[in-house]
Amino acid sequence: MPKDLKPDFFERLKEVLKALPSLQYAAELTGYSYEQVAKWRDNKARPPFQPLAILAAAAGKSLDWLATGAEPAAEMAQMMTQTVLQQSLAHADVTMIPRLNVRVSAGIGLTNHDGDEIERVPVSRALLRRLGIQPDNAHIIQADGDSMEETIFDQDDVLVDTGDTDVRSEGIYAVQMGELAMIKRVQPLAFIDTLTLYSDNERYAPMTIKRGEVDQFRIIGRAKLVMRVL
Repeated sequence: MPKDLKPDFFERLKEVLKALPSLQYAAELTGYSYEQVAKWRDNKARPPFQPLAILAAAAGKSLDWLATGAEPAAEMAQMMTQTVLQQSLAHADVTMIPRLNVRVSAGIGLTNHDGDEIERVPVSRALLRRLGIQPDNAHIIQADGDSMEETIFDQDDVLVDTGDTDVRSEGIYAVQMGELAMIKRVQPLAFIDTLTLYSDNERYAPMTIKRGEVDQFRIIGRAKLVMRVL
């Protein structure tokens, strides 16, 4: 990285950060604070090499492009990005978790045809520990619809803990009923095996169901973090 960073470098850094779900996500990814990453973006502090490598790789950019604006051939750029990401992850407290080809409706229900993995996304292990998620149980899925606003908005990425499926207290869960997948606030009713699914948007009525009466009903996992695209 050049000793004196030019203004266009920070424009490219802004582009990298915009490609990520949020500035908070970039902070968690690198292990630095939100405020520190904002200082890098705004040219108020010099960013170290390692977090730059992690951010560039997560955004699908090469370090050469970030440093100089010159983009190598597509195939070489992909190889460089993968190499940089692997090297960076080897020295950083991050792990790769799957983003699934699943959208959970924040509305009346969304049919999903598969749950295949689209890509792997680097996420801070410290964040997962703080949220109480084992790395193997961490998955990213996308919300669709407006029924969970103002908590979860359309197109938000949601980090789901698939190891947390026992609804003992109220929380937001991804659930499946047959081929319909939804994300709702779930409240267990005392003394009976019944769940009520609520929407945070008051325009949507709650649903009360008895487990066993709904075909193929299951809890996919508990939503632990919303990663909003700003």
